[in-house]
Amino acid sequence: MGVTATYMKNKNRSLLQVLGYILLAFLFIAAALVVTIYLTLASIKDDSNWVARQDTDVVSNVEAPSLYQYYNRTNFLILGSDYSDGIERTDAIIVVSVDEKNANAALISIPRDTRVVVKGKSERVNAVYPNHGVNTTVQTVQDLLNIPIHYYVKMDYQGFEKIIDTLGGVILDVEKPMVYDDYAQNLHIRLMPGRQRLDGKQSLQYVRYRGDGFGDIAISGSGYVGRVVRQQKFIEALVNELSRPANLGRLPALATQLRDAIRTNMSPTEIIRWATLAQSTRGFQIKTFVAPGTATIINDASYWVIDEDHLASIVNEYLSIGRYGFSVGIVNGSGNIEIARKVAEDLRAKGFKVAGVTEVKEYQYQSTAIHASEQFADAVKWLQVNLGLENKEWSHVDSTLGDVSILLGRDMIK
Repeated sequence: MGVTATYMKNKNRSLLQVLGYILLAFLFIAAALVVTIYLTLASIKDDSNWVARQDTDVVSNVEAPSLYQYYNRTNFLILGSDYSDGIERTDAIIVVSVDEKNANAALISIPRDTRVVVKGKSERVNAVYPNHGVNTTVQTVQDLLNIPIHYYVKMDYQGFEKIIDTLGGVILDVEKPMVYDDYAQNLHIRLMPGRQRLDGKQSLQYVRYRGDGFGDIAISGSGYVGRVVRQQKFIEALVNELSRPANLGRLPALATQLRDAIRTNMSPTEIIRWATLAQSTRGFQIKTFVAPGTATIINDASYWVIDEDHLASIVNEYLSIGRYGFSVGIVNGSGNIEIARKVAEDLRAKGFKVAGVTEVKEYQYQSTAIHASEQFADAVKWLQVNLGLENKEWSHVDSTLGDVSILLGRDMIK
């Protein structure tokens, strides 16, 4: 009995040793894999020194809060580039704005012929990169939308094709037959309609197709049509593909493809963090837009001329929380609806994001007060000095509408 017990004890110890060696080997392999992926991702970081900046405003010795102090959205500029006549142009220009906290994202496509002014001269937006470089391109888009661009990602079309193949393709409903030949660019498109899994080559054909008479962008009775709209549709399908758990196992191969296809100002740690977030985007609300405008001929050149007011309304509603990174709600307890409207207009004119206006109908308040938690102290000070509310009470409670809310009282009626 003693011999048997000793044998079993030694056998268990041997088994534990074997399991220990296996675990140790696994940890070494995992560590090596992580290091390899990290170093691979590090190689795609661009030499650009781009950092989104904001001019600091000061009123009556009160400094505006930093945009990044409260700003809860992260904005990415996606540039899809292609070579034509030996020149690399960015023919796909898309801004993706992500709000992690509230699980929503907005995509706005900028048509490649969009007219912009760079250093005092008119240019198409897709020519800014080859003429002036990546920093000026990012700055131009930032100025156009009036929001900070935190990160940019530039991808060439050949690398795009390889990345899609590494993912195993993308499921998409091709809406019409797409047959097109451009011998100058060696581009030959042959896609049949229907729901199907497109490989890298077919995906590239889909996002580049312009043979339906609508070109890059056009307006029809049902809204915007053309290549820009198809690119947005493809991105939504790609997001669905990336969120599949099975694609986690493709990360090492994907990292290798990214190294050859992408340049960005994101660090490896940031890439991994946002890639991880992409795995959980199924619960996200995603809205897509096209920078609104009209096709116009200027000095014998065709441009997409932006409707600035319409664009500003889209940005303010879906991609921005105001120039100062926080939103303001108006709770009207004064009994005078015109006062609430005037305050809202004043706030918008000064660059604040108005979260909404509500009426208190049960009874009227005599005194105006500001409601906000302690974390918005700088926001409250800036709001007070801008609206002349320094003598109004600040109630240190959570706002019921927006980050900071103004409860309008009878004392606002003059």
